[in-house]
Amino acid sequence: MIIQSIRLKHIKSYGAGPDGDGVTVSFEKGVNRVAGRNGHGKTTLIESIGYALFLTKPQFAENFQTETYFLSHGAKEGEIDVTLSCEGQSYRIERAVGKQTKRRSKVVQVSDQSICAEGDTEVSDFLCRLLKFPDPGHLSEVFRKLVGVKQGRLALPFDSAAADAKRYFEPLLEVDVFRDCFNHLIETVRVFKGQREEHNEKQAKLTGQIEALADSPEKLAGGRKEIEETNTALDSALKDRDVARVAKDSLEALDKTVANARNTFAKAAEKSKHAQELCSAATRQVAESEAAVKVLAENQTAHEAHVEAEELLGKLEKHRVNRDELKEKRDETERGRVDSRNRADAAREQAKEFERQRSGKQKQHDTLTAKILPAKKKLDSTGAAFEKSAGDAKTAATHRDAVGGWGGGVGRLKKGQAKISVDVARFSKAIAGWDDLKLAAAGKAENDARRELESLQKKFAKAEQSHLTLGAQLKEISGGICPFLKEKCRQFDPAKVRTDLEVQSSAVAILKEEVEKSGAAHEKAKKTLDSVKEVQANIKGQETELAASLGSYREGMEAIFPDDVAGALKWLGAWDHNLPVVPSTPKLPSGELNAAGVAELQERLNLFAEEVDAWWKKADAVIKARLESFQEEKEARSVLEANLIKDLKKAEELQEECESLLKSAKGKEAEASKHDGTAKVSAVQISNLDEALKPFADLTSDIKREQGKREANRIGHERYLVAKKTAEDLAARKNQMNRLEADARAAQTDLEAAGVAVKKFEKGFDPEQLKTAQQNYEAKNERAIALKEKLKNETSSLKHEEGRFSEWKKACEDRGRVAVDIGRCEAALELVELARKTLAAAAPAVAQHLCNRIAIKAQGVFNQINPDPIELSWDANGYSLRVTPGERHFAMLSGGEQTKLALAMTLAMIEEFSGLRFCIFDEPTYGVDADSRQKLADAILQAQKAAGLDQLMLVSHDDAFEGKIEHAILLEKSAATGTRVSAAQ
Repeated sequence: MIIQSIRLKHIKSYGAGPDGDGVTVSFEKGVNRVAGRNGHGKTTLIESIGYALFLTKPQFAENFQTETYFLSHGAKEGEIDVTLSCEGQSYRIERAVGKQTKRRSKVVQVSDQSICAEGDTEVSDFLCRLLKFPDPGHLSEVFRKLVGVKQGRLALPFDSAAADAKRYFEPLLEVDVFRDCFNHLIETVRVFKGQREEHNEKQAKLTGQIEALADSPEKLAGGRKEIEETNTALDSALKDRDVARVAKDSLEALDKTVANARNTFAKAAEKSKHAQELCSAATRQVAESEAAVKVLAENQTAHEAHVEAEELLGKLEKHRVNRDELKEKRDETERGRVDSRNRADAAREQAKEFERQRSGKQKQHDTLTAKILPAKKKLDSTGAAFEKSAGDAKTAATHRDAVGGWGGGVGRLKKGQAKISVDVARFSKAIAGWDDLKLAAAGKAENDARRELESLQKKFAKAEQSHLTLGAQLKEISGGICPFLKEKCRQFDPAKVRTDLEVQSSAVAILKEEVEKSGAAHEKAKKTLDSVKEVQANIKGQETELAASLGSYREGMEAIFPDDVAGALKWLGAWDHNLPVVPSTPKLPSGELNAAGVAELQERLNLFAEEVDAWWKKADAVIKARLESFQEEKEARSVLEANLIKDLKKAEELQEECESLLKSAKGKEAEASKHDGTAKVSAVQISNLDEALKPFADLTSDIKREQGKREANRIGHERYLVAKKTAEDLAARKNQMNRLEADARAAQTDLEAAGVAVKKFEKGFDPEQLKTAQQNYEAKNERAIALKEKLKNETSSLKHEEGRFSEWKKACEDRGRVAVDIGRCEAALELVELARKTLAAAAPAVAQHLCNRIAIKAQGVFNQINPDPIELSWDANGYSLRVTPGERHFAMLSGGEQTKLALAMTLAMIEEFSGLRFCIFDEPTYGVDADSRQKLADAILQAQKAAGLDQLMLVSHDDAFEGKIEHAILLEKSAATGTRVSAAQ
């Protein structure tokens, strides 16, 4: 993998860039050196590469939000683009920063600008596939601990306590997966035990259910037998009921026949009576029709006269409607003629009024135009000078804010520098009281004590072995018999051996006591060495803090008078020559800073801050007075411009009103002419309507005459109409009367026949016999119903028992399956416990295997960059490094050796765990003395070649790498532009 470039926009000290598209930093294959002063953006490059390419957020003790940490001051969104080549293809990773950004993360293939992945999740997955990492967490882990280790922390993990080293290295070596799996399987054990308990509970429940249903087979058989007996009794009862029903039905049919005969007789009597009544009514209707015929003859003349008058009145009414319509139309036309004449007169009056108004508006317009011209001429002649003054005033206000902010910032700088100067004095005092010989003396004492202890332990072991040998000999020759010849011999005297054994026991006791004393002495020496190391580490930390504080103090003093403030003061001095001269700034010494120099500079800075405060009060008053003078000029001009705009608008409005009034006057004249024409047309229409009304002059008298004639014959006409229908029904009524008389005679004959039939059927029927048959049937039917109900109940009980029997069978089957499940849980538990034991035993072996492999690779790299070859071992138990010869721990190595070994280990682990062949070293010579920096720089370049890295980025601002690296990137920062890549590299 080769990183080709990175583009940053609004990221910390990197602004929008010269063309507004950010700042691009390009890299080459091999070694790239990134240089620049503190605070100029070197670390930002590393953090941005880690965030965009390795999915790693900046790591600090404090909590920062990425959106606020990465963004430049005042920016709401930022952009990070990293272009890299991998496996023959070039890709651009685009990442956005800021809560308000709408830019989405994406991976673009540079060759055709196609999008390979979009969105945070897809981009993370794509990078893991491209760089061959199992997941984003491991990719980030490798960057934080190997590829992009922060400044001063490269050797720290190798000099950590065992617990801290395990927390650091085990996730990286991925051996913590054994412990995680071991711990996670506890939950699996719990789950299987819980399932086994559930199955046991289910088994107990099923056993209780089986016991409760144990009687279901016996009850099921008894229920089936009862149903069979009840079915036999029911069949017999149903046969008896059917015989009784036949006898009952026969008698009921005879009873029904008698009842039907009686009913037929009653109906015949009723029919005969009704027929006689209808005959009487028909006779009366015939008499009514004959009387109506006489009424028609008497009123025939009055009826005809009434009808004739009605017809004539209908015709006259139509004439009246036509006459009324013509009269209404004439009245309406007359109203229209009068209205048109009035409208024409009103329109002419309005036209005259519009003309009078237009004449007044035109005079106002002419007066206002004469006033506008001089004011416009005055504004045009002074416009250019005013625009220049406005621009100068705006620039002056901007520069005033910048200089004023700088003036206030000097006071804040003074306070901040004062705090740093206190830290410098404190660190210098602590460091001055430290003697490096203390560590050497403590190390020598611990080494001597350890060697003494090891020597005594060897003697003690040898003495114990001799003691055991003598004891065994004494046991063999306890009888004085030679074990080979099997006879007494003076050479095998038990007393002599027993004496030697007692002497040896005394020697073992003495050596044991000496070993214990020597162990206590070594433990004491070791504690003393650890204490001295802790003090030395503390001192080293304070040296680091002192160097950082001195660097921070120097940077603060270098930034005391920024270039943009100097430019602003120069411009303000040319703008107003009354501006007072700026106080002189304190100068930094040419050599390196120390505590005494910082104290002296702080006194000068305190005095300078007071002078700047007094100077700014005077300078601000001069600038403020000049700006207030321009503001008065601006307000006066604004009033003149506002009045001119107001007058121009008024003149335009008057012109528009004049044109509108003229148009309205002409429109009203045209409207009057139109109304005159309408009135003339209406007069002609009125004359024509008067001619059309003349034929209707006698219409009212004709209508009254015919109405009197109709009223005189109305009563006779009404009598005629009432009698007409009844008279017309005379013939039909006579025919109806004759038919009804015949029907009455037939009904009487039917009545006599029905009487004979009733007497005949009543002779062969006995009501008591029917009653007895019905009672017998009811008794038989009740028995059959009772047996049916009994069968229903027994069937329901049988169904219930069948359900219980099914539950019993199912419970027996379920209990068998649950027993199988319990056996499976037991087997699974045994398997999981075996897996946990295997994992617990495998973790140390796998970890040590990885440590051995990495140590061999690191040993190869270290021996290429170090003059004295060594053998390296890495113990997985506490992740401690040992160097042979000398059996030295990592803490016992010199600072240069520690750095080289840490570099070798880091490069070996990069090759082992990532295969990236890419690394970043942030200030690798940090904390190394001047004589060793050149050697370490050479060693780093040798290590890059030895490890076969395709690309190495060195972030350094010292001169140890000068002339040794072809591709160097120099970062420069200013308050005006932010961080840029220097053209001179």
